[in-house]
Amino acid sequence: VNTWCGNVEFCQGGGGAFGYRADSSEECSPKNPGPLMRMMRGNTYKLTLVNTASPGHVTNIHTHGLHINGEGDSDNIVRTVDGGKCLDYTYVIPDDHPGGTYWYHPHKHGTVESHVEGGGYGMLIVEDDHDSTLGEWAWAHANEKLLQVFSVPCTMLFGRCTLFSPPSLLYGNGNENEVIQVEADMWYRLRVSIVAMDENKGDLSFEGGACTVYKVASDGVWHQRPFNTWGGYSGNRPHFGLTGASRADFAIKCAFGSNTEVRWNNGRVARISAGNYGTGGGMAGGLAALGSAPPTTGALSAEAIRSANVPSANRRRFSVSINSINNRAWNPNSGLGNIAYNQVHEWTLSGLNLHNFHIHLYHMLIVSPGGCGDQKEGEFYDTIGYGRNDECKVRFFAGDFGGRMVMHCHMLNHEDSGAMNWVNVTGNIPQLPMDVPQHDCTAIHGTGTAPPTTGYPTANPTVRPTTGNPTVNPTMRPTTSTP
Repeated sequence: VNTWCGNVEFCQGGGGAFGYRADSSEECSPKNPGPLMRMMRGNTYKLTLVNTASPGHVTNIHTHGLHINGEGDSDNIVRTVDGGKCLDYTYVIPDDHPGGTYWYHPHKHGTVESHVEGGGYGMLIVEDDHDSTLGEWAWAHANEKLLQVFSVPCTMLFGRCTLFSPPSLLYGNGNENEVIQVEADMWYRLRVSIVAMDENKGDLSFEGGACTVYKVASDGVWHQRPFNTWGGYSGNRPHFGLTGASRADFAIKCAFGSNTEVRWNNGRVARISAGNYGTGGGMAGGLAALGSAPPTTGALSAEAIRSANVPSANRRRFSVSINSINNRAWNPNSGLGNIAYNQVHEWTLSGLNLHNFHIHLYHMLIVSPGGCGDQKEGEFYDTIGYGRNDECKVRFFAGDFGGRMVMHCHMLNHEDSGAMNWVNVTGNIPQLPMDVPQHDCTAIHGTGTAPPTTGYPTANPTVRPTTGNPTVNPTMRPTTSTP
């Protein structure tokens, strides 16, 4: 097992904006995403969150979608760090963790919206294996394109809105006119992360040009049915329903000369330009060259979860409102009871016409017949935003980790208003990691590990390394390693 260490700063910009950056040499912008994090299954990552905001500004960090522990010094959202202090996290990535697209953001209750608004978000990737059933298009960095969509209500951005501005401002990778270049007639993996501040769900569409688009994964988990569009068509317009916190991976190939707009709720966030740029990258071939989705195991064993005999004690209903779940607002000291460890649970979710529903620790398998809107029966998601008659029935296996399991509406203003709660996963659970308090940052800023030197996610990342270990840590370049 390798241990990789790195730092990320939570910063305070002008006008009250906040965000993440690799170190103080970078601007704390109200629109730029944080540094790209890359991880590999089977490794341990030690991340120091350096809070450079002024005293009194308290924050933390949440790795959205990762199947890791939610207690102690891991993905524990009740831990916080004061301005001017540091907080250490340890993320142990299981050997069977799905390779996929995730993201991270602050999760201090009551301030999530304001912290994400300023740029407190970033993309996180768990690498797929080279020797998987997937073609090279899916795991080679040269064949990868990244797009993090940031949608923020116009009234929230300090000084950036006028009477003529649209209701929401849109950015692709922090840019207002993001352009993604691809070699014509070659397959690429387009990783998309949606950060829509106060939106329940929306429509991601590809308009114009001549691109073949297959949706292949949601929320970090590969779809198990054959690759297909999984969306409606209106003329030359493949479109896909997503929640405001979804990730979606696409296999995409565009004809020479194509200029295809990527739009979120009819607003342009990027343009895909296909030509002979001579930059390398992309994979030739037909549909068969894409390969097949890798099998799911453990907590993502879809057939075992779907066919399980779920006892009545494990069947529950949860209703989301603007300021509560099951009519109870967030209280870190009192949740919604216990659920059994190492068992399958079936939950019926309601209130999905106006809200969405996200859980930590596990992914949810949709078991409602026919699926829930654009979210399909038999597939896994970590955020549900569609229902049939306002409801959606899901199952999950509460395995590998126990303790606090958080649930909430991912419309950030609703989450901050109290639409968040938790259950305690109890039983013969593995030992929980120990909490580690915040500390002075002398070791970080002085003789300790130097901050990484990476920038923000771009549409054209570097070629994948050929070594078995990653050449990047949670903030791009490992500065130390402790096997």
